[in-house]
Amino acid sequence: MTPAERGPSDDPAAADANFEAAKALAFATEAGGGEPLLALKPTGRARGGHSGGAPLGQGGALFDQLATFAKLARGERASCVDEARCAPDAPGPRALRRLSRWEYDRTVADLFGVASARAASFVDDPLENGFDNNARATLVAGALASQLAAADDEIAEELGAPDGRGSHALDAYEIASELSYLLTGTLPDDELFAAADAGALATADQLEAQARRLLATPKARETIAHFVELWLQTQALPQTVKDAAAFPAFDEGVRAAMAQETRDFVARVVESGGSFADLFRADYTVASPALASYYGLPAPGPDGLVPTAGTPYGGLLTHGGVLAAHSKFLEPGLIERGKFVRSRLLCLDTPPPPPSLMVAPPPADPNLSTRERFARHSSEEPCRPCHRLIDPIGFGFERFDAAGRHHLDEGGRPLGAEGELVGVDEGGGPFVDVRGLEALLADNEQAVAWDVFTEWDAGFCVRITVTNKTDQELPVTFQHELKGTVNNAWNVTITQAGDVATFAGQGDRARVGPMASVGDMGFCADK
Repeated sequence: MTPAERGPSDDPAAADANFEAAKALAFATEAGGGEPLLALKPTGRARGGHSGGAPLGQGGALFDQLATFAKLARGERASCVDEARCAPDAPGPRALRRLSRWEYDRTVADLFGVASARAASFVDDPLENGFDNNARATLVAGALASQLAAADDEIAEELGAPDGRGSHALDAYEIASELSYLLTGTLPDDELFAAADAGALATADQLEAQARRLLATPKARETIAHFVELWLQTQALPQTVKDAAAFPAFDEGVRAAMAQETRDFVARVVESGGSFADLFRADYTVASPALASYYGLPAPGPDGLVPTAGTPYGGLLTHGGVLAAHSKFLEPGLIERGKFVRSRLLCLDTPPPPPSLMVAPPPADPNLSTRERFARHSSEEPCRPCHRLIDPIGFGFERFDAAGRHHLDEGGRPLGAEGELVGVDEGGGPFVDVRGLEALLADNEQAVAWDVFTEWDAGFCVRITVTNKTDQELPVTFQHELKGTVNNAWNVTITQAGDVATFAGQGDRARVGPMASVGDMGFCADK
């Protein structure tokens, strides 16, 4: 089979060979002639004629491409087909590109003051016309992404000035960036940069003054709202839909008003100097007239405040957006709400169901309430270990429907409001309705979350998280009922006296800062 019969080859080596052959023909001319053979042979004008195939006519687009290639190869200036592209003031296309390897090391050195030769280990930059900074060529491929991530981790090592203890203390500009991104979600403003220039970010009082200044800005309000949406998992509320026949008033306007309610409420608590507990013990909300009417509450005053004393509404957990976000299409999400409280407010993650378990809600039954249908979760295996911690919390939400409204009956059958916060110490116990749950969360200074994360016939293991809800640092120490003999413990010392044990955190878990939590403590015991 001849090469012509085989057709074009996809072999890169063949393409390179063809390119070199074409370039050689661009330089070659017939004796005494000036036109390159690359233009003569395809058109049949060379003395040796055309070597095969149909000859190429002069003046066509392909002939123009060959002629242009020949001129470029020989260093002659090729005329532009589109003169507008060659105008001296014509702008190039806009494009973003990554840094080349050479630029990366120079930028790291200038930006962080860290000498860098890390880019030498990166994959080679693709060259476009011999240059390494073409936006269309300098993409981030998989291997390069991994190399950049590793280099970033190395450069971060933790930055700043050595403190003599194997670590680094942040310099003034790093402190300014940390503070600004924490509170405003963007780079420092002029005043914060000026404070860094003047060395005025060195003391706790200086940092507090800047933090309070930033917290009073509109950007801080936006950042707090973003944080709260992520914390409460309400970011999808605008797209949340419910059964239109059951909840015709739960429209786009109500959803938007609910989202704004939570943003404005949290902003008011923060800006008035309130505490974490005030998010739950409040006897007011901040709502639009339409949303207040939706809840059945009085119209808001000129400041947007709606008094809620004596009603089922008030704290963060009674906000319609929070309730609707953790519900089903038609039913109140009792399990979802209980899991939300346990994971997002108590910082206790619940293990996923066993892989072999078919997860399906119990079928609707006109003779049973939602609570009664789901009650089996906390009493039957293999659901019991997790649902006994989740369901009692969720049952206290039964009087709030899937669209965030409070009601006392379901299909004429009275709804219960009793729940229990279990698996915690000094902050748990029975409660009535969501406001009762909020009181438990708000009134205790130090909450101990006690999570039996695995259990077998002869023993069990417990994971402990301690939360400090005050504005003062507290020691991590508490007592808890413990029936069994401890055989292993981590980050905590345990002194047993009968069925009661005294727990004390070890090392960096010996104390917990204001409005903070410490975890990764626990033990295993024989029954």
